[in-house]
Amino acid sequence: MGRGDRFNPSIFFGIIIATVFLTSCGGGGDDNPTSVTTGTVTVDVSPDGIGANWTLRQEGAIIAQGPEDKTVTGAEAGIYVITWERKDGWAAPDPLTVTKTLTRQGQITFSGVFEVANAVIVIDTEPDDIDAPWHLDMPAGLETSGTGDTELTLMAAGEYTLTWGSVEGYWSPEPDEVDATLDQEETHTFTGTYVKHPGTIVIEPVPTGLAAPWSLYTPGGVIIEGSGAQTLVAPAVGDYLITWLPVGGYAAPPKESLNLVQDGTLTFTGYYISTSLEGFVLVPDGTFMMGSPVGEAGRQPDEIQHQVTLTRSFFLQEREVTNAEFVAELQWALDQGLIAATSSTAHLDDPGDPGVELVDLDDPYSRISYGGGSFTTDRPDWPVVVATWFGAAAYCNWVSEKSGLPPAYAYQANGNWLCNGGDVYGARGYRLPTEAEWEYACRAGSATAFANGPITPFEVTECHADPVLAVIGWYCDNAGVAPHDVGTLQANAWGFHDMHGNAREWCHDWYGNYPSVPVQDPDGPYYNQVRVIRGGYFGSFHMDCRSARRFELTRPDQGDYEAGFRLALSAY
Repeated sequence: MGRGDRFNPSIFFGIIIATVFLTSCGGGGDDNPTSVTTGTVTVDVSPDGIGANWTLRQEGAIIAQGPEDKTVTGAEAGIYVITWERKDGWAAPDPLTVTKTLTRQGQITFSGVFEVANAVIVIDTEPDDIDAPWHLDMPAGLETSGTGDTELTLMAAGEYTLTWGSVEGYWSPEPDEVDATLDQEETHTFTGTYVKHPGTIVIEPVPTGLAAPWSLYTPGGVIIEGSGAQTLVAPAVGDYLITWLPVGGYAAPPKESLNLVQDGTLTFTGYYISTSLEGFVLVPDGTFMMGSPVGEAGRQPDEIQHQVTLTRSFFLQEREVTNAEFVAELQWALDQGLIAATSSTAHLDDPGDPGVELVDLDDPYSRISYGGGSFTTDRPDWPVVVATWFGAAAYCNWVSEKSGLPPAYAYQANGNWLCNGGDVYGARGYRLPTEAEWEYACRAGSATAFANGPITPFEVTECHADPVLAVIGWYCDNAGVAPHDVGTLQANAWGFHDMHGNAREWCHDWYGNYPSVPVQDPDGPYYNQVRVIRGGYFGSFHMDCRSARRFELTRPDQGDYEAGFRLALSAY
């Protein structure tokens, strides 16, 4: 510094300050240069000292583990995940896994609060002996399952949901899912009462697979509607009524009522019959005058005219059963072990009624033979004759069984084979027509002696030619000495052949006197010695071929060369 220069203190101190500033900003450095990119992670377990384990991860790598509290410093920024482990006697934090994000120079804390698990859950199922299944959803996503009565201890406070399982034969508790909130030291009981089903209802339309609609009336007045085959849990014991509804192309079954007892099973079987049943005519229900009017030529004392009402439609075979048809069923029954046969007879092989003759093969009018285990016939299209009434009834049962229908006749050793327990019109299988059904179908709406016109008057009882009868029936004047192929003469107005001649026909009824007052659905007396036979045969005088003519020719266990039969089926 020269003599002329002056010292300037403000400049001097400015230089010193600038030097210090520059040194602090750029020259000295820091002991922890990464502190600006890291943070702190704290794990806090409560209550202290319970020994609850946990694991802390960052990007899948384990950073720290417990059970004690811990603070991790210098933790890199990123995503951290802690998992709390369960500890007996304590309720773990909910949720068990928690995720948090650590920022630069940030701090995050994972707090895990464990609570004393001292609640009690009691599961009480009634009745005790059914081991009803149950499922329990618990706090923190826990769940458990079991059966029957159970007590669960050391349970955490919180929300619980119990679901009752199903037990066969019982209704589950209502509701089947129950919620409860438990506090510490609380005891809660879930009670589930199972109610035993009263029974089972089985509904079976026939043919199988037919989606027939129905209505089921229950004891409590509730109507259950459905279709097709179903198995239902009965809501109560008592009387049930089913109504079968129409299906196109079928005749619907009648209503049916059954009584259900505890633990019972009711089976409603609805037999739908095709309205186009091959070989049969559907006869509508209706009212007609049965018997003959006073003054009709050939009238007999047992033909008292009276009004009859048939309340149910029915099917009746267009033609009489042929030898070929009877042989086919005899062979089937023999192969099934239902009958036994010799060259002279075929008879039942049934423990309930053994030895009952079905057809007399020795009769010269029989065109059926047996030998070598087989039945044969040389006149397949003639009407079968000398079949007993029992043989005709057995034939009905065989056809029913092969058609999937219940047999109509029950074999009884006393010879009084009941049809459907005595309710012939309600029978669901094939049967013989009642005498009233037979005459109703024979008349086909007519009121004359023959279905197609009046009888030719006569004075002497002998074989007389009758031009009206000759068109519609085989009898003494046009038949010769033997039957003819069925269905060869003209049918009556409803489509039935040979009702006025060819073979007489067994009816269902026992023979009895007519009433003199109107009747509904008559089926003859309960019991007698002989069954009714109706119609003319190939050797009849014309007077004996009239619609009203009745015969009591023989017992039901004896065949007759004059008598055959045709099948009927209630159409409901």
